[in-house]
Amino acid sequence: MARARAAAGAGLAAVVAWLLVGTGPLNYDTLYALVWGRDIAHGHSPDYAVPLVPTPHPLANLAGIVMTPISDASSHGVHGTATLTIVLVAAFVFLGLLTWVVYELGAAWFDPWAGFLAAL
Repeated sequence: MARARAAAGAGLAAVVAWLLVGTGPLNYDTLYALVWGRDIAHGHSPDYAVPLVPTPHPLANLAGIVMTPISDASSHGVHGTATLTIVLVAAFVFLGLLTWVVYELGAAWFDPWAGFLAAL
């Protein structure tokens, strides 16, 4: 029951965040992580010598590796609609999970109202 409640709360928080914020373009770091993950998946070394290169993050590059089959199937590579949509959905889901964790911590340490205010 607790897992179902957590999943429902995280999903609700993700939907509320999407309704409040909407969608937009992916940021610079995310696009580079997708490109570097694709390079690694294809056996190439990522190009870190580009001007204004962002800081590489191993977990983001791992996500780029996982997304490689989707970006390869897309007609526009990492800039394809399918790739960008999946990344945006994942971002809102993780934001919802983070909101739920903040609520649970606040509720466990203080009371449910404090958890609600912290999550809000």
